[in-house]
Amino acid sequence: MASDTALSMADLADNSDIASYNWNDRGVAPRGYVGGMAVSFGRVYCKMNADAMQRPKPPPRILGMGLKRSPGDQQQTCRTEAGS
Repeated sequence: MASDTALSMADLADNSDIASYNWNDRGVAPRGYVGGMAVSFGRVYCKMNADAMQRPKPPPRILGMGLKRSPGDQQQTCRTEAGS
């Protein structure tokens, strides 16, 4: 994530309504806390997506002879050991 993106995210979060929310038994979060959480979440999200795009998925192990469709499923899927 680019630094200017992180700064924009932090600024957006720090100026949101949740940054000044008064939590029961905790009060208002310290200045910069909500922005820091937003940037941390964004970085982890970007890293997870980048890792998922680089790592090829192994083919599923088919339990049955035919392909199974789940209700509401738009694509043909195989039933795997994990049930997906």
